Amino acid sequence: MRKNLAAALFILLISPFECRRIDQAEAFLKVTSRTGELIRVRPEYEERYIIIHKHTFPGVLSRIYKSNMRNYTIFLRDGILFAHHEYVGTDPATDAAAIKADPVTQEWWKLTDPMQEPLENRKPGEWWASMEELLHIDARQMDYRQVHHFAFTAEILPDQESPFRQVIADNHELLTRLAEPLHTQNLSLFIKERTVYVYFEYYGEDEQADLQALIQNKSFEPIMKQISGIMCHPLENQPCWQPMREVFHTN
Repeated sequence: MRKNLAAALFILLISPFECRRIDQAEAFLKVTSRTGELIRVRPEYEERYIIIHKHTFPGVLSRIYKSNMRNYTIFLRDGILFAHHEYVGTDPATDAAAIKADPVTQEWWKLTDPMQEPLENRKPGEWWASMEELLHIDARQMDYRQVHHFAFTAEILPDQESPFRQVIADNHELLTRLAEPLHTQNLSLFIKERTVYVYFEYYGEDEQADLQALIQNKSFEPIMKQISGIMCHPLENQPCWQPMREVFHTN
């Protein structure tokens, strides 16, 4: 996988031993929880939001890291931001309080909060609306800093949420078996009412070839038929699953 310029310069500035020590430390960190969250970005601020997240304050990134948050990614589609991150600590309340009290983060929020609009269906006290994780497939083959991050979203048809949940529950083992041949790892499926979001990491070299292999996989055909009958995109002639744009990652 290609490393970005910043990562390459960082490697040149520290010793090979230090690189190995950091990589090994990260590799053995245990993920204690994963989070999926949603919020709306105001249309007039969408491009500005994307631009400033390409230049996130270093102090904000440092505080995220110190508060044991890893692999933090934000995706965008149709004005909705979907955030996914992993937590590797043991005291989430204390770590979250440290972020909230951080002066640099507070200055960052003064920029970002006016650009956002919380969802009506969030829980009391939430800014970003929390989501329920329906499925997780780990099967990690590579470090999260060396893979491509993807997210897709889809709508479940009215009155079909229970059948959808059942299909996912019944096919967990099958979906797990399919992950490795598709060069996919760390897949999580989240739901908020009838909207579903899937996050996963891809470590292969040919996405189209792997997708074609999935389509031709006979063992996947039954679940495809079940899902196609209970969910679709509200626009006609559009595929059920819509790709989202990555606008931020802690790397």
